[in-house]
Amino acid sequence: MIYRSTRASGAALYGFDKAVGRFVTGFAVEKPNDFCQMNIIRIDNFCLCQMPNEISSESICERNDISMSEKYNEYCMKFSNQELKNYMYDIIEKNTNLYLKCLSVNGEETDIKLEVRIETISFDENESLSIMFFGYQTSIFVYDLEIMFIDEDSKGTYTSSDVYNNVVYEGCLREMSHEQMLKMFSEIILCFVDAADVSMTQQEAADSRYKRYNYYEPHIFTINVQNNHAQKKVNTYENIIITH
Repeated sequence: MIYRSTRASGAALYGFDKAVGRFVTGFAVEKPNDFCQMNIIRIDNFCLCQMPNEISSESICERNDISMSEKYNEYCMKFSNQELKNYMYDIIEKNTNLYLKCLSVNGEETDIKLEVRIETISFDENESLSIMFFGYQTSIFVYDLEIMFIDEDSKGTYTSSDVYNNVVYEGCLREMSHEQMLKMFSEIILCFVDAADVSMTQQEAADSRYKRYNYYEPHIFTINVQNNHAQKKVNTYENIIITH
Protein backbone atom coordinates (compact mmCIF):
# COMPACT_ATOMS: atom_id res chain seq x y z
CA MET A 1 0.00 0.00 0.00
CA ILE A 2 1.54 3.33 -1.11
CA TYR A 3 0.32 6.61 0.37
CA ARG A 4 1.32 10.05 -0.78
CA SER A 5 0.75 13.10 1.37
CA THR A 6 0.06 16.60 0.11
CA ARG A 7 -0.09 17.84 3.69
CA ALA A 8 1.99 16.71 6.66
CA SER A 9 0.99 14.71 9.75
CA GLY A 10 -2.43 15.69 11.01
CA ALA A 11 -3.82 16.47 7.57
CA ALA A 12 -4.98 14.76 4.41
CA LEU A 13 -3.29 11.74 2.89
CA TYR A 14 -4.01 10.38 -0.56
CA GLY A 15 -2.73 7.06 -1.78
CA PHE A 16 -3.15 4.02 -3.95
CA ASP A 17 -4.38 0.97 -2.05
CA LYS A 18 -3.33 -2.10 -4.03
CA ALA A 19 -5.61 -4.28 -1.92
CA VAL A 20 -8.68 -2.61 -3.35
CA GLY A 21 -7.11 -1.41 -6.60
CA ARG A 22 -7.87 2.28 -6.18
CA PHE A 23 -6.75 5.51 -4.55
CA VAL A 24 -8.07 6.26 -1.07
CA THR A 25 -8.28 9.45 0.93
CA GLY A 26 -7.65 9.73 4.66
CA PHE A 27 -6.01 11.59 7.52
CA ALA A 28 -2.73 10.92 9.30
CA VAL A 29 -3.44 11.26 13.01
CA GLU A 30 -1.68 10.76 16.32
CA LYS A 31 -4.75 9.49 18.19
CA PRO A 32 -6.61 6.90 16.10
CA ASN A 33 -9.27 6.51 18.81
CA ASP A 34 -10.62 9.90 17.82
CA PHE A 35 -11.60 8.32 14.49
CA CYS A 36 -13.01 5.06 15.85
CA GLN A 37 -15.60 4.74 13.09
CA MET A 38 -12.97 4.84 10.35
CA ASN A 39 -10.73 2.11 9.03
CA ILE A 40 -7.37 2.51 10.81
CA ILE A 41 -4.29 1.49 8.85
CA ARG A 42 -0.80 1.64 10.40
CA ILE A 43 1.89 3.03 8.07
CA ASP A 44 5.33 3.50 9.60
CA ASN A 45 4.85 6.18 12.32
CA PHE A 46 1.41 7.21 11.15
CA CYS A 47 -2.09 5.84 11.34
CA LEU A 48 -4.09 6.32 8.16
CA CYS A 49 -7.79 6.69 8.88
CA GLN A 50 -9.52 5.73 5.68
CA MET A 51 -12.62 7.80 5.14
CA PRO A 52 -15.93 6.72 3.58
CA ASN A 53 -16.08 6.99 -0.21
CA GLU A 54 -18.57 9.86 -0.10
CA ILE A 55 -16.01 12.14 1.59
CA SER A 56 -13.88 13.75 -1.11
CA SER A 57 -10.98 16.18 -1.19
CA GLU A 58 -13.51 18.91 -1.97
CA SER A 59 -15.25 18.45 1.38
CA ILE A 60 -11.84 18.61 3.12
CA CYS A 61 -11.20 21.91 1.38
CA GLU A 62 -14.61 23.28 2.32
CA ARG A 63 -13.99 22.50 6.00
CA ASN A 64 -10.70 24.40 5.81
CA ASP A 65 -12.57 27.43 4.41
CA ILE A 66 -10.04 28.01 1.62
CA SER A 67 -10.82 31.20 -0.27
CA MET A 68 -11.86 31.32 -3.92
CA SER A 69 -10.89 33.58 -6.78
CA GLU A 70 -13.04 36.47 -7.91
CA LYS A 71 -11.60 35.99 -11.41
CA TYR A 72 -12.45 32.31 -11.57
CA ASN A 73 -15.23 32.52 -8.96
CA GLU A 74 -13.99 29.07 -7.89
CA TYR A 75 -10.73 27.23 -7.21
CA CYS A 76 -8.48 28.06 -10.13
CA MET A 77 -7.62 24.46 -11.01
CA LYS A 78 -11.08 22.91 -11.27
CA PHE A 79 -10.55 21.35 -14.71
CA SER A 80 -13.29 19.73 -16.73
CA ASN A 81 -12.74 16.27 -18.23
CA GLN A 82 -12.80 17.82 -21.68
CA GLU A 83 -10.00 20.22 -20.71
CA LEU A 84 -7.99 17.35 -19.25
CA LYS A 85 -8.48 15.38 -22.46
CA ASN A 86 -7.66 18.23 -24.85
CA TYR A 87 -4.71 19.79 -23.05
CA MET A 88 -3.10 16.84 -21.26
CA TYR A 89 -4.35 13.33 -21.94
CA ASP A 90 -4.27 13.56 -25.75
CA ILE A 91 -0.90 15.36 -25.75
CA ILE A 92 0.81 12.74 -23.59
CA GLU A 93 -0.88 9.83 -25.36
CA LYS A 94 0.24 11.19 -28.74
CA ASN A 95 3.87 11.82 -27.75
CA THR A 96 4.63 8.78 -25.57
CA ASN A 97 3.93 5.09 -25.09
CA LEU A 98 2.94 5.65 -21.47
CA TYR A 99 0.15 3.64 -19.87
CA LEU A 100 -2.57 6.18 -19.01
CA LYS A 101 -5.23 5.39 -16.43
CA CYS A 102 -7.88 7.75 -15.07
CA LEU A 103 -9.34 7.43 -11.56
CA SER A 104 -12.42 9.10 -10.12
CA VAL A 105 -12.69 10.87 -6.76
CA ASN A 106 -13.62 7.49 -5.26
CA GLY A 107 -10.48 5.91 -6.74
CA GLU A 108 -12.37 3.86 -9.32
CA GLU A 109 -10.98 3.53 -12.84
CA THR A 110 -12.97 5.56 -15.35
CA ASP A 111 -12.88 6.80 -18.94
CA ILE A 112 -11.86 10.38 -19.60
CA LYS A 113 -14.71 10.67 -22.11
CA LEU A 114 -17.31 10.14 -19.38
CA GLU A 115 -18.74 12.87 -17.13
CA VAL A 116 -17.39 11.29 -13.93
CA ARG A 117 -14.98 13.81 -12.36
CA ILE A 118 -11.36 12.69 -12.65
CA GLU A 119 -9.09 13.18 -9.65
CA THR A 120 -6.04 11.16 -10.74
CA ILE A 121 -4.27 10.27 -13.98
CA SER A 122 -1.45 7.75 -13.68
CA PHE A 123 1.09 7.16 -16.42
CA ASP A 124 2.47 3.72 -15.63
CA GLU A 125 1.20 0.51 -14.10
CA ASN A 126 3.39 0.93 -10.99
CA GLU A 127 1.91 4.36 -10.15
CA SER A 128 5.44 5.83 -10.07
CA LEU A 129 4.29 8.77 -12.21
CA SER A 130 0.89 10.37 -11.68
CA ILE A 131 -0.98 13.64 -11.29
CA MET A 132 -3.81 14.49 -8.88
CA PHE A 133 -6.31 17.33 -9.16
CA PHE A 134 -7.94 18.88 -6.08
CA GLY A 135 -9.09 22.24 -7.46
CA TYR A 136 -7.14 24.31 -4.94
CA GLN A 137 -3.99 22.25 -5.65
CA THR A 138 -2.57 20.01 -8.36
CA SER A 139 0.27 17.60 -7.55
CA ILE A 140 2.59 15.65 -9.83
CA PHE A 141 4.11 12.57 -8.18
CA VAL A 142 7.25 10.94 -9.57
CA TYR A 143 8.71 8.20 -7.42
CA ASP A 144 9.02 9.74 -3.92
CA LEU A 145 8.93 13.35 -5.14
CA GLU A 146 5.86 15.56 -5.08
CA ILE A 147 5.64 18.74 -7.17
CA MET A 148 2.90 20.99 -5.77
CA PHE A 149 1.00 23.65 -7.70
CA ILE A 150 -1.05 25.59 -5.16
CA ASP A 151 -3.74 28.16 -5.86
CA GLU A 152 -2.27 31.49 -4.71
CA ASP A 153 -5.46 32.26 -2.82
CA SER A 154 -4.86 29.12 -0.75
CA LYS A 155 -1.11 29.40 -0.11
CA GLY A 156 -1.62 31.40 3.07
CA THR A 157 -3.08 28.28 4.72
CA TYR A 158 0.01 26.13 4.03
CA THR A 159 2.81 25.75 6.57
CA SER A 160 6.44 24.72 6.17
CA SER A 161 5.51 21.23 7.37
CA ASP A 162 2.82 20.97 4.66
CA VAL A 163 5.38 21.52 1.91
CA TYR A 164 8.37 19.89 3.64
CA ASN A 165 10.69 18.13 1.20
CA ASN A 166 8.27 18.83 -1.66
CA VAL A 167 8.74 21.03 -4.71
CA VAL A 168 6.39 24.04 -4.70
CA TYR A 169 5.77 26.06 -7.87
CA GLU A 170 5.90 29.83 -7.23
CA GLY A 171 4.55 31.10 -10.54
CA CYS A 172 1.21 32.92 -10.82
CA LEU A 173 -1.33 30.23 -11.67
CA ARG A 174 -4.25 32.65 -11.46
CA GLU A 175 -2.82 34.60 -14.38
CA MET A 176 -2.88 31.46 -16.55
CA SER A 177 -5.76 29.88 -18.42
CA HIS A 178 -6.68 26.25 -17.86
CA GLU A 179 -5.13 25.44 -21.22
CA GLN A 180 -1.82 27.06 -20.22
CA MET A 181 -1.76 25.29 -16.86
CA LEU A 182 -2.51 21.84 -18.26
CA LYS A 183 -0.01 22.19 -21.09
CA MET A 184 2.64 23.17 -18.55
CA PHE A 185 1.77 20.14 -16.41
CA SER A 186 2.02 17.97 -19.54
CA GLU A 187 5.47 19.33 -20.37
CA ILE A 188 6.65 18.64 -16.84
CA ILE A 189 5.30 15.08 -16.93
CA LEU A 190 7.09 14.48 -20.24
CA CYS A 191 10.37 15.39 -18.51
CA PHE A 192 10.02 12.20 -16.44
CA VAL A 193 9.47 9.74 -19.28
CA ASP A 194 11.99 6.85 -18.97
CA ALA A 195 13.14 8.13 -15.56
CA ALA A 196 15.09 5.52 -13.58
CA ASP A 197 15.50 7.80 -10.57
CA VAL A 198 14.77 11.38 -9.54
CA SER A 199 16.59 13.60 -7.04
CA MET A 200 15.97 17.17 -5.87
CA THR A 201 17.99 19.95 -4.28
CA GLN A 202 16.66 23.27 -3.01
CA GLN A 203 17.85 26.66 -1.85
CA GLU A 204 16.06 29.72 -0.54
CA ALA A 205 14.85 32.06 -3.27
CA ALA A 206 16.66 35.40 -3.09
CA ASP A 207 14.49 36.75 -5.90
CA SER A 208 12.06 39.28 -4.38
CA ARG A 209 9.50 38.66 -7.13
CA TYR A 210 8.33 35.52 -5.31
CA LYS A 211 5.77 36.36 -2.67
CA ARG A 212 6.54 35.51 0.95
CA TYR A 213 3.75 33.79 2.83
CA ASN A 214 3.03 33.66 6.54
CA TYR A 215 4.17 30.11 7.16
CA TYR A 216 6.72 29.10 4.53
CA GLU A 217 9.42 30.62 2.31
CA PRO A 218 9.72 30.14 -1.48
CA HIS A 219 12.69 28.13 -2.75
CA ILE A 220 14.52 27.43 -5.99
CA PHE A 221 14.29 23.72 -6.82
CA THR A 222 16.61 21.74 -9.08
CA ILE A 223 15.33 18.31 -10.14
CA ASN A 224 17.74 15.85 -11.70
CA VAL A 225 16.21 13.01 -13.72
CA GLN A 226 18.34 9.94 -14.34
CA ASN A 227 17.49 8.22 -17.61
CA ASN A 228 19.17 6.57 -20.59
CA HIS A 229 18.80 9.56 -22.91
CA ALA A 230 21.99 10.40 -24.81
CA GLN A 231 21.37 14.14 -24.73
CA LYS A 232 20.36 16.01 -21.56
CA LYS A 233 17.81 18.82 -21.66
CA VAL A 234 17.00 21.55 -19.14
CA ASN A 235 13.48 22.88 -18.66
CA THR A 236 12.74 25.82 -16.35
CA TYR A 237 9.34 26.63 -14.90
CA GLU A 238 9.72 29.77 -12.77
CA ASN A 239 11.53 28.49 -9.66
CA ILE A 240 11.70 24.85 -10.82
CA ILE A 241 14.64 23.66 -12.93
CA ILE A 242 14.42 20.13 -14.40
CA THR A 243 17.45 18.43 -15.96
CA HIS A 244 16.40 15.35 -17.91
